[in-house]
Amino acid sequence: MRGGGTTKLHDETTEWERVHSWTKSALDRLAAEPTSEAERLQKFAVAENERQAKPIVRDLQSIGIPLWDLGELGNVRLLYPAAVPILVKYLAQAVPNDVAMSIVHALAKPYGRAAFDALFAFLERHVKEMSSVQLFSVGNALSENASRLELPLIVKILRNPTYSLAREPLALKAGRWGGKDVDQALTEYLRDGESQWTAIRALRLARNWSAVEDVRGYATSNSSEVRKEVKKYLEARENRMLRKD
Repeated sequence: MRGGGTTKLHDETTEWERVHSWTKSALDRLAAEPTSEAERLQKFAVAENERQAKPIVRDLQSIGIPLWDLGELGNVRLLYPAAVPILVKYLAQAVPNDVAMSIVHALAKPYGRAAFDALFAFLERHVKEMSSVQLFSVGNALSENASRLELPLIVKILRNPTYSLAREPLALKAGRWGGKDVDQALTEYLRDGESQWTAIRALRLARNWSAVEDVRGYATSNSSEVRKEVKKYLEARENRMLRKD
């Protein structure tokens, strides 16, 4: 273990060189003179977010993580379990939206229950004000940290349209686990119509063939991707039926 508890997925030095090269390019662009008022305002906002994130960066550097910018922690292909208490602490505070989302991305790795709980608490506080992209990002981070212990809560999330696109990654995760409660939640998820492709794919992963009539209802969908997923579901169901015979 190195660098505040890093888990070596890739060569650490090479990986940080890769990520730092992206940061350097971004800093060079930020330092260049703006060519329009819109660009000036955008650069000001980026600089302000960098300023707000500095205390978090310093805390992470103090445990040996060689990051230059908070956003790097979500991009580096290394695990830093020792960073989780710091990230969780700041996610619970009133940090700017872009800084909070950088923390979410940094936690979108298999860190476990502490990260899952913090991410869900964040989702609960901000679900009504987040964009679709942000909701999906939080759902993805929750999925990365979820274990079967969180399955009852995941089922509740899937059944509640309030969580919108945060449900997509969790639906696929739950589909891989399966189970009676998951089957029911995924069928309800399909019926609310928000994410048809994801719901059908999750039902297929769960081998939930009891939802066949609901799935067939999308065989003539305007979306070719949805139609393809319906076909895959129906073919998988038919193959299963043939094996049982």
